[in-house]
Amino acid sequence: MNSGESKINILFVEDNVADIWLLKDTVTQNFPNVNFISIKDGAETIPYLKKQGNYADAVTPNLIFMDLNLPKLSGTEVLSAIKSDKSISFIPVIVLTTSQNPADVKACYSLGANGFLVKSYILDEFVDTIISSIRYWLNYALLPETEDQKFDL
Repeated sequence: MNSGESKINILFVEDNVADIWLLKDTVTQNFPNVNFISIKDGAETIPYLKKQGNYADAVTPNLIFMDLNLPKLSGTEVLSAIKSDKSISFIPVIVLTTSQNPADVKACYSLGANGFLVKSYILDEFVDTIISSIRYWLNYALLPETEDQKFDL
């Protein structure tokens, strides 16, 4: 369990403003020990994770939720870049998308995704999916420590 005193940093890579608002509201209301971070396009994700340019002081996330349909770089392109770079490949990436296409599911797992969740168009189901998934990662799975923190396990 990843409790302890450190906040868990979760990055949401999502371009839909309404989804970002809903995700942030859901996370902040249900998980006070989570630091909510968001990026709105795929091209900014890798510089953020590698702390390059404007992101020199970025916080390394313990977990990433990422949409597939992103501007500039697709979610699969970003996922491939993350999982092929040893300095950031340890970060679990959960794909959070509206796609139910079996080819997308297979492609994401082939690239190293740690989960594939479908966004429901029904608000309560969407919120339940987020809460359940975060609870799993915070309460049952062991997340990797980052250089920014140490967990009290």
